[in-house]
Amino acid sequence: MKNKRIVGILIENYIAGGCDKIAADLIDNLEYEKMYLFTNKEADLKFVQSSDKYSNIEVVTYNVKSLHMLGVTANRYKNRNKFLYLFFKLRNLFLRYPLMIFFTFYFIFLFKKYKINIFFSNNGGYPGGECNRMATMAFSFFKGKNYHIVHNLATKPFFILFTYIEYFVDYLLDKRSTFVCVSQQTKEFLQNNRNIKNNPVVIYNGIKNNDISEKKPNKGTIKLLNVGLLGERKDQLFIINVLHLLKSKGYEKIELYLLGEEEDIGYKKKLIDTINKYNLSNIYFEGFCDPKHYYSMCDIFLLSSKVESFALVRVEAMSHQLPVITTDVGDAHLQIENAYNGYIINTEKEMATKIEEYIENRNLIIEHGNHGYEIFKNRFTMKKMIDQYQKLIDGE
Repeated sequence: MKNKRIVGILIENYIAGGCDKIAADLIDNLEYEKMYLFTNKEADLKFVQSSDKYSNIEVVTYNVKSLHMLGVTANRYKNRNKFLYLFFKLRNLFLRYPLMIFFTFYFIFLFKKYKINIFFSNNGGYPGGECNRMATMAFSFFKGKNYHIVHNLATKPFFILFTYIEYFVDYLLDKRSTFVCVSQQTKEFLQNNRNIKNNPVVIYNGIKNNDISEKKPNKGTIKLLNVGLLGERKDQLFIINVLHLLKSKGYEKIELYLLGEEEDIGYKKKLIDTINKYNLSNIYFEGFCDPKHYYSMCDIFLLSSKVESFALVRVEAMSHQLPVITTDVGDAHLQIENAYNGYIINTEKEMATKIEEYIENRNLIIEHGNHGYEIFKNRFTMKKMIDQYQKLIDGE
């Protein structure tokens, strides 16, 4: 008889997509006797609270000032007061490792209150959330299965003087937990940029199967969709420049829907200024909202990111029968087959050309959308993802 599965999941403070959404999926679909969700008191839980089983889990709020939160405080002064910005940045630099030691002991005493035997630290990236890393370290002092999930591409130690400390932390986590990466590229970045010698498990993020009828493209105005935080990483300015190229060729019956909150302060204004400069219209900033309606309404999904890991939004688009035009980031070739269910591009001109192809041949939207849906069903369903996580916690 299997031991009782008492599961703990820890997340920090992320405002969209990635790790909090996957936490909700694990809560909804894993088989367990009891679930604890550990979350920072200031965390945005929109996705997690949408979980069907949210009311059945025990939410434990931890009350610490994370390094991410200290960084947000510093960034508020970036364009207002250079002296205060530098002061807070230096303060955060010197507080980093004393805080990490404090976090470790904090979580040891916190976890002692709960009889958890399976722990997932659901980290947005790596090194990413320091509470995530130190919670993993803390749980390693207890008996149980200890997993550290990495959602984004790992970066090298940001400050050369801290390299040996960072690599020592990597070494300890590598020895005392199992890393789970959401894509092959995420795994490669983790092994190449950090001191991780063991073989991380790769589990692709999945989403629920949408039983939908065949999607029909709009006959008049073509509708484009982008889902993601507004900022330099997601590079929505790239798409605005693409629309400018299309307008210069006479394509004006185009609508663009941008779903996501601002990540970089001032970036939305930068987009609006560029839109006004090019005299573009029919571009809608929809904020942070449920994208299902927009997947159904729109014809083509665009991803312009400079950096991604797995890019779950591409799979979401495929599950709604949208062709995808994407930059070559985050295992793009695993999800998108050129001229089959979309296109992988490198330049604004290439993206504009591919949109033009879809405008001129609406049947291609249907064809590529159907192909994308089949790829989704074969590779990226929620069931496939949950089955692999279930094997981890059941010890198979």
